[in-house]
Amino acid sequence: MIEIIPAIAVMGNKVVKVAQGNFKKVKVYDQEPIDVAQSFQDQGFNRIFLIDLDGAKKGVIVNYTTIEMIARYTQLSIDFTGGVTNDGDIRLAFESGAQRIAASRIAANYRELFNQWIITYGLEKIILAADSRGGKVTTGDWVNTLEEDVMDMINAHFSGTAQ
Repeated sequence: MIEIIPAIAVMGNKVVKVAQGNFKKVKVYDQEPIDVAQSFQDQGFNRIFLIDLDGAKKGVIVNYTTIEMIARYTQLSIDFTGGVTNDGDIRLAFESGAQRIAASRIAANYRELFNQWIITYGLEKIILAADSRGGKVTTGDWVNTLEEDVMDMINAHFSGTAQ
């Protein structure tokens, strides 16, 4: 089964589009995040992927009130990423209304921590996310390209051999 999950990227509590992590190329949209989320719900979607770009840049969740608004005023299930670096961030995201957390930077750079999150919170709550360029893992919002093949990273997490 294929599921299409629309994404909403947020910066400064505004809906934005950033081209491959280049924060110098940000397009700001006129709609509020809650309006975009409600539009997705009206179109029949029941799940969204919410990206806190401020959080990703700062390494701490910034736009948690956006999660709260979407959780309060829609029926959408929220997958969230951006600034999730520790258990406190995970708790904040869940308490704000996220159902799942994606943590690509942690999965790539801190595998033991990521695997501990899977054990602590469960596979249904933690998403293995991986950005890539040319098949290689990228981190830091596409800025750093690692030598590791993205499929090798994914397989390592699922085979239990992640170091």
